[in-house]
Order: sequence, then structure tokens, then C-alpha cells
Amino acid sequence: MAAAVSSAVAGQFPSGADADLASTEQLTLAKLVTLHRQWLGLPHANVVCLPAIAARPVTWLADAAGRLGWRSPLRSTAMAVMAEGIQPSAGSDPGIATASARDILGMNPAGVQDLWFARLYLLKPLMIGTLSIFWLLSGFLPLLDIQRAATHFLPLLQAGPAASLTVLTCLIDMLLGAAVLVRPLARRAMHGMMLVSLTYLAGATIVEPSLWLDPLGPLVKVLPSLMLTLATLAILDER
Repeated sequence: MAAAVSSAVAGQFPSGADADLASTEQLTLAKLVTLHRQWLGLPHANVVCLPAIAARPVTWLADAAGRLGWRSPLRSTAMAVMAEGIQPSAGSDPGIATASARDILGMNPAGVQDLWFARLYLLKPLMIGTLSIFWLLSGFLPLLDIQRAATHFLPLLQAGPAASLTVLTCLIDMLLGAAVLVRPLARRAMHGMMLVSLTYLAGATIVEPSLWLDPLGPLVKVLPSLMLTLATLAILDER
């Protein structure tokens, strides 16, 4: 890039010329994946070629995520570009030697942060999806039997207010579960999840501390969800 800019400033390119600063080597996606795995120090992995129709559900999900503000690399436009390939235009060679993909990776050895990013990037949508499902279900299931769910509030409230508070907490849970799927709202939703979880733990400890010893562990299960929320917050921003 620096050499091309220097040549342009020196007047070595004709006015209005277009130059493609791209290597002439042609690599398939499978070869690029293999190169990156070698760069990361990962063992060889077999490549399974799937028909194009098998990728459509993935692109549909990626497009839906894109409408919610997530920048998925598997959206239909990106998949179409990958299928068509990218090659320099004929006659646009600037006459400057370009490095191959292997050379570029070799000049920048991978560190532990690259390996962690590669692994966590694949887990990121699963972590966000798990949080959403967890909170949506935790809000929806008590609505199937409100009176039973409201019994935990009976030591402090009468039946009517206890049922109303149960419905309110269910709506809050479902709202947070839906909001975390929207990229502009995701960070605030996860902050809300942590605040609500801590509030639930504190309230349950005061009202019904025996729940900590419940064989089903309704309060103990909140702790892993808190850790999952923290981990997802840590990898939410890509820059």
C-alpha cells in the first residue's frame, strides 16, 4: 500500500488509473480456513463440502441478525460474494509485488488473543441466544401457573398483589430476553439482567432463604447465568 501511494505521488501511475492491490493467487475458502488454522497453531481439520441449499438456513438467520443490528459474516450478500470469488481486474496490475496470504500471516505471528478471539467468535451467537432463551423461558413459564408462582411472595404480600408482582417480574424477564437480541440494546439488556438477577437473589434470600437448599437449586442456577452474562459482555464489542 505504501509503495503504491509513493508511486502515485511520484506520477508513475497515469491520471485516473485504477489499481487493484491484490495478489494474483487464487484460494478457495477451504484453503484460507486451512491457512488460518495453521497460523493459529490448530490441528488439521477435515473440510466437508455441503450443497448450496444447506447454507440457506444459515444465511436466513444471519440476515435476520443483520436486521437486528448484528454484523454477521454469513449474510446472503457475503455468501454470494464468496461464491463468485474475488479476483483483480484485467489490466489493473500496478506492477507492485504483492504478498501471498501465507506470507502476510507469516509476517504477523498469531498470539493467544487471536486464538481466543477465533474460539469465542464462534461461541458469541450461542451465548447471546442462550441468554435470550433463558430469560424468555424464565418469564414465560411462570405465566402458565401464576398462582403457584406467586406463592413465593405470599410471606410479604396478599394473593392479589403477589400475583401482580409475579406477572410484572415475568414481563421484565421476557423484555430482557428479547432486548438482548437487538444489538443497540444488548449491552443495556445484559446490565439489566445482572441487576435483576442480583435483585432476585437478594430478595429470595430475605423472603425465603430455604431456597438455597432446595434440591432443584433455583437460586444456585442464577449464578451460572450471571457468569454467562459477564462473559458475553466481555466479548460483545469487536473493537
